[in-house]
Amino acid sequence: MSHTCLAGVGRADLTPPMGLEMCGYGPHLKRKGLEVRDPLAARALLVSDGEQKVLFLTCDLIGLDEPAIEGIRRAIESELGVPSSHILVACSHAHSCPATMFTVAWGKMDEAYMASLPARCLEAARAASNSLEPARIGYRRQRIHGVGVNRVQPDFGPLDPAAQLLRVDRASGKPLALLFNFGAHPVVRYPFTWRISADWPGVCSRLVSDAFDGAETLFLLGPCGNINGNQMDFSRNDSDRSHWLCDERVEDTARSLFQQIARPLKTLETVPEVRLQAAHRRISFPQEFPDTESLKRFIAENQKALEETGIEEGRDLRDIQEDEPEAHARWRRLRFQVDHATHRLRQAQEKRPPWRSIPLEVLKVGPAAFVSWPGEIYVELGIELRQRSPVPMTFVASLAGGSIGYVVTPAVYESQGRPNQFGPYEGIMAATIYGHYQYRPECGPLLIQHTLDTLQGLVSDGR
Repeated sequence: MSHTCLAGVGRADLTPPMGLEMCGYGPHLKRKGLEVRDPLAARALLVSDGEQKVLFLTCDLIGLDEPAIEGIRRAIESELGVPSSHILVACSHAHSCPATMFTVAWGKMDEAYMASLPARCLEAARAASNSLEPARIGYRRQRIHGVGVNRVQPDFGPLDPAAQLLRVDRASGKPLALLFNFGAHPVVRYPFTWRISADWPGVCSRLVSDAFDGAETLFLLGPCGNINGNQMDFSRNDSDRSHWLCDERVEDTARSLFQQIARPLKTLETVPEVRLQAAHRRISFPQEFPDTESLKRFIAENQKALEETGIEEGRDLRDIQEDEPEAHARWRRLRFQVDHATHRLRQAQEKRPPWRSIPLEVLKVGPAAFVSWPGEIYVELGIELRQRSPVPMTFVASLAGGSIGYVVTPAVYESQGRPNQFGPYEGIMAATIYGHYQYRPECGPLLIQHTLDTLQGLVSDGR
């Protein structure tokens, strides 16, 4: 049976009002966006095979928790009729964006801005739905060299070795939409800044769009829990130079990737037919249940030390731009210790079970599969999935479908306590930031196996 491809694109502005707190880089920083370096956007690509539709919605945001994503999906499904299970919602994870996911003291969400997101994202999806037209679609994987830095094992750790590419053309052959999937943390911008920015993915998307006559360009962040986009050695006593240096590094990272994907995007072949499938399931991630008595002692010790600082409230980012007294830096660290331990103790006292239900979603678009992983996933796990996938052209989007924190390899847990240990931030500390019990070492392999099973089910159903 013929499945003629139809496609449409849309965009909506996500740039926040000035003064909202941004997310990332440290606790109690009060990083507020006071200037727009480059605007933020939601971009939508709707694809139909004449019977079903799937929607790709990418957002220049640090992340979205599952309830926020479900609110966006409900708004789109209610008006446009696209099933929630057929809507991939992914964030770029740029750190110079407003706080839009829960963390313990690493950026407070603004209720009014969060409430505006379903309508903003619906605007992009509506534009895509209203512009459906006959289209052609094609895919390609491109080997990538020298983009990114392994921040955990800089001497010999892996980088994302390839970018997955998609191009959608109008029936005339003119590009309508492009999508690139690659893993490198968008943390190239200066951390001690008040400038809103989409970081290197925003610049790379602009370069791609400009090279293809303004075609809408979407970005899916690949697994990169241990990969940065560029170096992060900044000088806090020379902010002007650091901002200039960040601008250069953002441009370098974006242009380096663009130069390696531009030609493959132009030369890949497209076809006028597509068949769509979707599957989703939930996974139970085992977690370590905390010792409540140890938590109480930890809270008391840090609370006492916090009071001994004599500081009642931390300073705003603008006040610590050039230099932060050690007493204030210590106050931030101690306050966070009390905050995260109190949050975890509350969870334990509420008898929250030592496992977490994780959403797993897969869209199959012709011969390509698009996997949604809802967290910051180590690059090794993404590489292994693509190597073992029954769908050779598998795109893996992280920070998609939710925001559950870091998922690392078992080797990270095995290395703790050794002289050459690695990954304590992602494997241990990050759970305190995201406010959940620590995941057990088997979570990474579980995620891969469940994803492979889901992919295999779609392949079997499509025969």
